[in-house]
Parts: sequence; C-alpha cells; structure tokens
Amino acid sequence: MQLLSTSTLFNIKLSFIVLSGLFTLVSFAQEGTADEYQVPPAPMGYTSTYTPLTESGCHLVKLSNWDADAPIDYFTQECPAYGGYRIILTGGDLRSWIQVIRHTPNGPEVNEFYQTVWQQVGQFPYVSGTVLEWRYKWPEMTSHINDRVPELIGLVYRVDGSDPEGLRDISKLVVLRLEAEATPCLLGIVDGNEEARALLDTPTTACINN
Repeated sequence: MQLLSTSTLFNIKLSFIVLSGLFTLVSFAQEGTADEYQVPPAPMGYTSTYTPLTESGCHLVKLSNWDADAPIDYFTQECPAYGGYRIILTGGDLRSWIQVIRHTPNGPEVNEFYQTVWQQVGQFPYVSGTVLEWRYKWPEMTSHINDRVPELIGLVYRVDGSDPEGLRDISKLVVLRLEAEATPCLLGIVDGNEEARALLDTPTTACINN
C-alpha cells in the first residue's frame, strides 16, 4: 500500500478545515435571530429564558449620529424576541423605553408603557437591564414529553430613574402580561425578581393599565 506524503496529508487536512468552516458559516446564516430561539425544556410549572438588550445583541435601526441635523441624541434598535413579538428599544435625551409590537390582522400593534413607568420610576427613566426575561408556563408531564409546548405568559425588564430632586436613584422591574391574541398589559412595577415572577405566575393578577 502506498503511503501519502506529508504535503498531501496537509492539503487534505486544510481542505477539511475549509469545508468545516464553510459548513459552520452556512449553519450560522440559517439560524434565526428571534422566534427561532429554542426555549429550554422544563419538567413542569414555570421557567424563564432571556434575550439580550445590549448593543451587540440587538440590531441598530436609527442613530442620531447618522443625521447631521438631529436636534437631540437618539437611537432605535430591534432586539431578539420570542412568541411572534417584536422588541424595539428606543431612546433619546437621556431616556429610553421598550416597545412591544404584536402582529394583528389589522397590522402591527405597538405597546409602550412609558407614562406609567415615568410616574413610578421618576425623572429620566431608562432601560438599565441588559436582558429581557421571558416567562413561560409548561404543561404537566405526559408520556409524550417531547410533545409539550410551553405557553408564553409574560415579560420582565429593568428600568432606572431618579426622584424629582435628583438625589436618589430608583430601580424597578416592569412586569408585562403576554397572552395569545391579547394586547400586552402592565401587571406591576416592582422591586425584585421573585415579586415580578409571582405576579406573572398568578393567573388572576389583574392589569393596572386597563
């Protein structure tokens, strides 16, 4: 049997690396950036998963630096989302807020809760958290565990602000109820993670913005 030369073996190895790299690039290009995210499975009950709100994790749509005549600094970026929603993080003049966009038969429905958040968080409220928490409810265990589909029930994100005198920082969690075929609603603006999750995990929690 004839042995392969060192140079031939090197060329074969190099070709394999190139093909592997091309396969990886194709696979990456085919991945989704939003609704194709996989929700981690859970035995039953409630669980959370997260998407980024960072500059590197979102797609920049508008920026005041692109407009020489912009009166103030501003930005708009779209961030990954679950459940068919779109998440827009937008801001300007030291403020920022989140828009939750739901697709309806009549077109996109934009939901933002800036006024309510501003009343409870104070001056110059801005989204300070680096992630969105998506809350899911899993059905009970069955013999067909792979057939279970989790139900998206809500969304949590952190905002900061300051009191009217600017002497005290305020940090809160905004808790939104998300239901299929329903407009997102505000359940509360709370201090901690456990309180936020308790609001979402209790089906009878009433909306405060209706």
